[in-house]
Amino acid sequence: MSHSIQIGRTTIPYTIRVSDKARKIKLVVRPDAVEVVSPQGTTVEAVEQFVHTKRQWLFKSIQDLKRQQVTEWTQHYGSGAKIQYRGRYLMIRWHLEDTNEVSIQYSSKFEVTVPKNLSKYEQLKAVQAAFDTYLKHRALVVSKQMARRYERLLQVQSKNLIINQSKHNWGTCGKDNIIRINWQLIQAPTIAMQYVVAHEVTHLIHRNHSDEFWNTLGTALTNWQEGKQSLESWERAHLRV
Repeated sequence: MSHSIQIGRTTIPYTIRVSDKARKIKLVVRPDAVEVVSPQGTTVEAVEQFVHTKRQWLFKSIQDLKRQQVTEWTQHYGSGAKIQYRGRYLMIRWHLEDTNEVSIQYSSKFEVTVPKNLSKYEQLKAVQAAFDTYLKHRALVVSKQMARRYERLLQVQSKNLIINQSKHNWGTCGKDNIIRINWQLIQAPTIAMQYVVAHEVTHLIHRNHSDEFWNTLGTALTNWQEGKQSLESWERAHLRV
């Protein structure tokens, strides 16, 4: 159940979570969410009173977190920032307009239309979400185009190709013949993404890394060694960011 507290003109919603491990009531504050963790048996009235006594601290904490978030997002998504796309760092240029949503156009840079009636925090949050959606969509489109080409060359067909955000793999090919590609590869050099997609398509034939696997991969992507090296180099740099 959602609750809220009014502080001046600001309404702050919060949720209550009962925890067996909690010894006392505590606040967990994020820029867009506040959670009150309470021990078993704590009444709603006691929680509300606790939040009321912490209202000034709560308001200040949220404002501080939002300022920190604005600073971080400005570095990554503000006008003039650069974002990695297919191995290159491309500039983001904002255009403040009377519009209700963010739109992204790509040429030699990213031209981003941003609603001008939003606060800076809300603008940056919307731009960040829009780029996530944009990059995931492009990752799906590009990886499917690559997969179709390699499948034709090897005369195989996957059941489907989907994108994910695995913490452990850039790509997998399951026993269900579904290929899964990490969407963040759209930020890597094209040859690195080609290597991952061709690698997984080859696993439709060979479920191992035998000599036959590498020979077949060479039929799909003749310069796979270059792609592997590019992926490893980009991955090292990517993990440092």
